[in-house]
Amino acid sequence: MGGAQATWGFLGRILSQPAMLAVLLLGASFNVAFSALAGYINPRDYVQDVVAARQFLKHETVYPRDLPQMGIVELAAPIAGREALQRLPVIRHELSTLMEAPATANAHPPFLGIALAAPVHLLGLRGSYVFVVLLSVALLYVSVVAILRELYPALPFGTLCAVMGLVFGWYPVGTTLRSGQPSIVLFALITAGWLMLRRDRPWMAGGAIGLAACLHAFPALLILYFAVRFRRAFVSAVGTITLLSAAVASVTIPSTFRQWLNTMDIIAQRFVPRAGNLSVAGLITSVLSEKCVYKVAQPCRKSNPHPRSTRMAWDVGCAGPKSVDR
Repeated sequence: MGGAQATWGFLGRILSQPAMLAVLLLGASFNVAFSALAGYINPRDYVQDVVAARQFLKHETVYPRDLPQMGIVELAAPIAGREALQRLPVIRHELSTLMEAPATANAHPPFLGIALAAPVHLLGLRGSYVFVVLLSVALLYVSVVAILRELYPALPFGTLCAVMGLVFGWYPVGTTLRSGQPSIVLFALITAGWLMLRRDRPWMAGGAIGLAACLHAFPALLILYFAVRFRRAFVSAVGTITLLSAAVASVTIPSTFRQWLNTMDIIAQRFVPRAGNLSVAGLITSVLSEKCVYKVAQPCRKSNPHPRSTRMAWDVGCAGPKSVDR
């Protein structure tokens, strides 16, 4: 830890200089503001979650076949402050994207749509997007502070501000806010699970990871780690997923989970040969050609004898649609 502390001290002295700190904080403010304004006009991937929430409120499938058309209807809603946004050169071009079709399918677990049902019902598409952005910003700040205070309790305030400037000015943070995705919420839950393990509270750690896995599939990979190292956290995570899944099944149409698995299967096939995907297949694709990876991966998926169980493990662990810019 001594070497890490010395490194932090050196970086802190450089980054916390008044001029450097001002640049970092101004850059972070611009990144967050630009991303939020662009997403307010057209939140892109977030539209799929809004459609899922509205479908849930109508007690219909949260995985509709005509999702792109329903998304276009959502984007056609009036934009508060449109005239003011048209005067901003860096934002004006986003208005021209409103006629573009949003996500073709909802790849998220049904629990996410249910969790957004209340904000969407009360605030609509863009109001609920603002709510998600504000929640994400708050959770990112709290999570980073918690990590730094846990690992470097004596970190000076100036260095903390510099780190925040770097984090909020980071391009992947901007794109996550831009698309209204739950990635920062997942980061906060995973951070909470890590902190709970450090405090010897495995039951709470498992609950946090279980909740994260119900919002997006890939945090479920941490449950395998729990099974080896932290048995109580493993039981808690599995129990949380089971209870929340049972609750979802009780308030949605009978085929909801089957539709989600089928949708995941279709989307994963699109993301397997893509170098920009943060996955095992994406890493291999960045070295080899997409055609080469596709020729190897697809026969492996199709030939396994347990299509439902092991193909889902492939989708989540090897080719789960987790964009590298999130």
